[in-house]
Amino acid sequence: MLLRRIEASAATVPGGIKTRRHGDYHLGQVLVRRNDFILVDFEGEPGRTLPERRLKHSPLTDVAGMLRSFAYARRAATLRNPQVAAQNGRLEPHLEKWEQQTRQTFITAYDEVARANGLYESLEAVEPLLQLFEIEKALYEVRYELGNRPDWASIPLRSLIAFAE
Repeated sequence: MLLRRIEASAATVPGGIKTRRHGDYHLGQVLVRRNDFILVDFEGEPGRTLPERRLKHSPLTDVAGMLRSFAYARRAATLRNPQVAAQNGRLEPHLEKWEQQTRQTFITAYDEVARANGLYESLEAVEPLLQLFEIEKALYEVRYELGNRPDWASIPLRSLIAFAE
């Protein structure tokens, strides 16, 4: 099922631009100071070579990275906090709602700026590509977590199962 989802997402090639990108964009790279945001650590994903990190790419890869970060924030709440984990059944619908609302708010704000600045014509046209980048990021995360934090591998694996459904 996941392979079919990847093939379907890759079947359409929307118009857009390639640009320099953050390369490892997630909540841990965003600082908030006095009602403003500061992005840090523009080195890219540690598992990629320097030439790979320097390549221009779709800025949607960074959007996918942030969307994956929201999934991590949701799941980390239960992994790191025993009280939350004990109440997971009761809290799961609220955590799911938080993640979906956060994703939608982020995508809506990004889409408004992206279209206004000519990154792409419509969100609808690039949604398959965005989904493909989310799957790619989740696959990267599985490899990373298995090598560094095996207890966290369930986070990207759960997402991959959801993408396959």
